[in-house]
Amino acid sequence: GGCVYIERHLLKSKGWDAAVSIVGPISNLLLAILMAIPFQLGLIPNDPSNPLWNAYAFAIVIQLCAVAFNLIPSPPLDGFGVISAWMEPGARARAYQFGGQWGILALIVLFFVVPGFATFFWAMIYLAAGVLGVPLQMAIEGQKAFDVISIL
Repeated sequence: GGCVYIERHLLKSKGWDAAVSIVGPISNLLLAILMAIPFQLGLIPNDPSNPLWNAYAFAIVIQLCAVAFNLIPSPPLDGFGVISAWMEPGARARAYQFGGQWGILALIVLFFVVPGFATFFWAMIYLAAGVLGVPLQMAIEGQKAFDVISIL
């Protein structure tokens, strides 16, 4: 998915406003949970030498990454959309204006300059994958294969 323009003035309450923002991350989480069920039921063998299932395991990790990343409370991400529902309209507009100009840059700095942030972020993602029953070695092998493909 990508960015979706929301006509917030048409929403009937602050609760609906927040709910609209949280739907994307919730759908990513539900998809990750559903995708993990075959691992939980033992329908997919725990075999890190199988590139197809490694890619599948890594796809679950990507879904979890989308959840966590989109919940960062920075404009223009959904995490900010959830909390901005209760902000004063002028402050909200200024925050979105600032976020539109600097939000993505701030996230890049967060991931690439702040010591340990990216490591912590990915550790939490892989922890969540493990909780869902995704064999971590398979997900790691899937990520390695993706890294090789993205270089080409």
